[in-house]
Amino acid sequence: MDKKKVKKNVGTMNRREFVKKTAITAGSVYAASTLPSFIGSAQAADRDHILIGRPNPSTGPLAAFGEGTPWADEIAVNEINKAGGIMIKKLGKKLPIKIKTVDTQSNPTKAAEVASQLILKDKVDLMLFYHTPDTVNPISSICERFKVPAISLDSPLEPWLEGGPYKWAFHAFWSVEKDIVPVYTGIWDQIETNKKVGILMANDPDGVAWSEVFKKVGAEKGYELFDKG
Repeated sequence: MDKKKVKKNVGTMNRREFVKKTAITAGSVYAASTLPSFIGSAQAADRDHILIGRPNPSTGPLAAFGEGTPWADEIAVNEINKAGGIMIKKLGKKLPIKIKTVDTQSNPTKAAEVASQLILKDKVDLMLFYHTPDTVNPISSICERFKVPAISLDSPLEPWLEGGPYKWAFHAFWSVEKDIVPVYTGIWDQIETNKKVGILMANDPDGVAWSEVFKKVGAEKGYELFDKG
């Protein structure tokens, strides 16, 4: 391998190029790894494409999370379709991907509503959704109810697990208890204090989950936490 060439490429890749390549890779991985196994009995067998439902908080308090979603999806889908789509063995052919994005307005009730419409009206083959329990939890429940494969990200594991057990919904993200709290308690343990800690967590499903886990694990380590959020 030419180390000089590698070094040059790394040095000249700007932030936008890095994000673009990451989005393409992530999109390709989720589609290529999950769709072939789901598609056998799905709606795509009766049409010429794979339809992915994309409930997204495009407006409302969570809009900052959802702002880049359509852009990243477009890049990933274009790359996948440029390669001919996804090979579905049971159909014996490749199918291109299409995504239908619908605004959840950052509202859990609206998220459940648009998910139901995507399933019952649009007949999506797969649901893909991100960004906090306000989005992830209600849509996971809807997908379980209608037996539609669902993949979610960007929401703490603990509040998602409370809605289980799941057969159709799959979630990938870190755990507050196992991955986040130890980082903070590890810092706190390095200095001598009265072990009283003030925290500010949002009064929403995401913040409540964080607060409860922080208090639980903190108490186990001898810390008393006060949440004034």
